[in-house]
Amino acid sequence: MECQNYTGTTKLDQVLNQMDLYKVDILCETRWPGQGDKINKNGSTILFSRKGAHEDRLNRVAIIINKNARNSLLEWRSISDRILTIRIKSSVRHITIIQSYAPTEVSEEEPKDVFYQEPSCTLKKVNKGDLIILMGDLNAKIGSNNEECEKILWVNMD
Repeated sequence: MECQNYTGTTKLDQVLNQMDLYKVDILCETRWPGQGDKINKNGSTILFSRKGAHEDRLNRVAIIINKNARNSLLEWRSISDRILTIRIKSSVRHITIIQSYAPTEVSEEEPKDVFYQEPSCTLKKVNKGDLIILMGDLNAKIGSNNEECEKILWVNMD
């Protein structure tokens, strides 16, 4: 990442430092530049979604895994530019993390239709015994009537 902040460190360095500070083993990101995988100087690994219809980073997702958690990584797959999965082993059972970034409501219909079919297909391919964690920015919007939705609403602090 070539972006610099006012202190002279890259945004990636800032993210990695915060992961170390807060002892975060796995971090899911949206709108991340790059493709494939990359090992950083501190030993963490960034797994990027593949390029899709958009060659820029607008739709891409990434998962950053620190050096310790990397030893537990069994596999990873880039499903599309908007969906990436990793499978890790834990002491109890394997865990599949699905990182996604949904199109917004104002997007064209075709990309939305394609995206909303992908998570379903991805979930069908997850091993039956795995714990599944779905992460990401699903761009959900609801109206002012929130009754009966309290258990599924998340507060966006942005």
